[in-house]
Amino acid sequence: MNTEYKFEIEDWMEFHKDYLETSKLYKLLVLILKWLVPLFFFLDVIKRIFSDEYEMIVLIVFTLILAGLSTLWVIFFPKKLFLKLILFIQRFTIKGGDNSTLLGLHKLTVNDDHIHLIQPESESKFNWNAVKRLRETEAYYFLYLTTVSAIVIPKKKITADLNELDLILKKHIQVV
Repeated sequence: MNTEYKFEIEDWMEFHKDYLETSKLYKLLVLILKWLVPLFFFLDVIKRIFSDEYEMIVLIVFTLILAGLSTLWVIFFPKKLFLKLILFIQRFTIKGGDNSTLLGLHKLTVNDDHIHLIQPESESKFNWNAVKRLRETEAYYFLYLTTVSAIVIPKKKITADLNELDLILKKHIQVV
């Protein structure tokens, strides 16, 4: 099966979003950040208690305010905002350089033997065992070659039969 599609920054960003949303490291980072702010608040309160600079009523009010803010932070931690910040940095980075080897017309051949990908300035051929996992979303196939790299196939942009591609991919790769 042969197909071609125009690979754009938005496609690359969707890959990064998928990677982050499924990454154990990202989930750990979010968990750490979620609890780091309350920990700093708690340490500040402890420091103020032992400093003898404040009257007890001020410390109680201050502690209650920080406890309330910490609780709100833990409950409503802005995961989506954090994800958007990381993706903004990624987009800024990719727009700032020469990405002619990545962006542009991609030609893809998928058959029972291998995957053949021709990008604007490179050509790669992968045996099926090189694909570690297949992630499928409503709009994309992500054929992960490593933890942080993948062949990104935008479903709406391909020129071939989507059902045929789906059958070939799922025949050779387990969907995660």
